[in-house]
Amino acid sequence: MKKLIITSLVSVLLFNYSFGQGVNDRVITTGVPFLLIAADARASGMGDIGIATSADVFSQQWNPAKYTFSESKQGIGVNYTPYLSK
Repeated sequence: MKKLIITSLVSVLLFNYSFGQGVNDRVITTGVPFLLIAADARASGMGDIGIATSADVFSQQWNPAKYTFSESKQGIGVNYTPYLSK
């Protein structure tokens, strides 16, 4: 019984080790990587933590439920991100 437990434990450890190697080498890139860029300059400056900002016109990207806490019913947002400009 001891041999069986030890053998199964070693085989499970070796199996996990052999298939766990190189997982990060297979990077899946999307066709539209620009969707990962934040539209809000304030959220981008905070390290893409737009969920922690107050309700504004850019809430649709982070959490649309923040619109219920908005103080105004209308708004406009303008943003410029020079993505891949050089």
